[in-house]
Amino acid sequence: MISSFPNELISSVSKAKEIILEAISNNTLIIIHGDYDADGVCATAILYLTLTKTLKYSNVTFVIPDRFEDGYGLSDKTLKKILDLSFNQSFLLITVDSGITSISQVEKIKELGNQVIITDHHHQGDLLPPADVIVWSDEVVGSVISWFVALSLGNKDSQIMSLAGLATVTDVFPIQGFNKVLVRKSLSLMKKNPPLFIKTMYRLIGRKFEDIGVYDLGFVIGPRINSSGRIASADLSLSLLIADEVSEIERLVSDINQINQSRQEMTQEAFEKLDLSSLGSKKIIIYFSPDLNEGLLGLLASKIVQNFHKPAFAIAKNGDYVKGSARSIKGIDVVDILKNSSDFLTSFGGHTMAGGFSLRESDLDLFTSCVEKYVDSKYENFSFEKLILVDCEINSQIISIDLVNFLEKLEPFGNSNEEPVFLLKDLTITEIKKIGTSGQHLSIFVKSDDKNFKCLAFNFDPKYEELYLGQNIDIIFKTRKNIFNDRINIDLLLVDFKT
Repeated sequence: MISSFPNELISSVSKAKEIILEAISNNTLIIIHGDYDADGVCATAILYLTLTKTLKYSNVTFVIPDRFEDGYGLSDKTLKKILDLSFNQSFLLITVDSGITSISQVEKIKELGNQVIITDHHHQGDLLPPADVIVWSDEVVGSVISWFVALSLGNKDSQIMSLAGLATVTDVFPIQGFNKVLVRKSLSLMKKNPPLFIKTMYRLIGRKFEDIGVYDLGFVIGPRINSSGRIASADLSLSLLIADEVSEIERLVSDINQINQSRQEMTQEAFEKLDLSSLGSKKIIIYFSPDLNEGLLGLLASKIVQNFHKPAFAIAKNGDYVKGSARSIKGIDVVDILKNSSDFLTSFGGHTMAGGFSLRESDLDLFTSCVEKYVDSKYENFSFEKLILVDCEINSQIISIDLVNFLEKLEPFGNSNEEPVFLLKDLTITEIKKIGTSGQHLSIFVKSDDKNFKCLAFNFDPKYEELYLGQNIDIIFKTRKNIFNDRINIDLLLVDFKT
């Protein structure tokens, strides 16, 4: 599969393989430096399992940054952890999903006589770290690059591919070309023989792994893998991915489920405290609150983007510094915005739709002004109106198992391969019910002619509160197959409605 990529990437993978095998032959300590999100955790697990299981090499350890203590990426703080782990012995450092902007840290490691392999997919700066080899592509996620290296080292385990596919969805990369083939194959493998942690997770939460789709990767499995790094330690999720004892996996899944539940409640509580009426007047929304939990910044920024269809920065206090997460909409590159304001930043990174940054709190006002002026100028004529593109209007008789089965042939859906959206008019509401642990979702039953449909509105907009029984509405929706007790039903996932 890697043969379709540029020769530069292929040759860098080959060079990384040579360095790793030489390190193993010399019994050199190998340290993997990952990241605390799902992509970083999956990338770390892929390489760690390849070294320890496929190559049977035991002189391996890893460092996952602590979001709260270390911040993002290969930093001075994680460098200290790496040096402490090495006990003054020579080592090979392999970064996954990180490292491409860590120039001074790599310089220090090299000065001490060690080797460095960087594997990453984030935006490159004007200068690159002086690593022994850099394995980089911005067309795939960090876990895919880690998987390429694993393949070169002889790891043909299909479950490793599943982790790469999972990370592609959780990192919201375009589901086109190579990525689409990868995710499709990964889903096919998961439905037959998923990694043990997925089997166990689905058994404990009452779902069937045979029904796994892109939605599950992005909204069931992915958030759980991400949750530990948001409000606890990402080491917990990594331990889950590399564990091979059922009892240990059950314990870890139970812990992560509880953490994910707490994460959902904390996010909703933080969002409800936002004064939304004061946020929407600018082309970019920059929200600062000293008391925000750093692990929730990305989720809050995403919620603000969903509400206003504008790029958003959510920022929290961290000592004398502030840390922020950036989320964007199509057509606006947040890393470009951060680069333009980099004179104020102590660190930043990311890709087009998402990024992270830090700066001194004393520079926050100047940074905010610089960002707002740049966005106002560059996107002066940009339309921030949120348009919902409907593929076609259909009548209720067309909605059937046959339709859903046909649409499944177009999968996997995702970023840049959007799921079809339909319009259905003249429906009557027959039942409205809040569902979910805190009533954050809505179940609405509607009737059209002689057919009844169950509609679902996840994390519903406040305007849904205005609906009432007997009301006539038009809906925009996506279809979803719901299998319960061996019965197949069709749910309509609401995108919007009009009364």
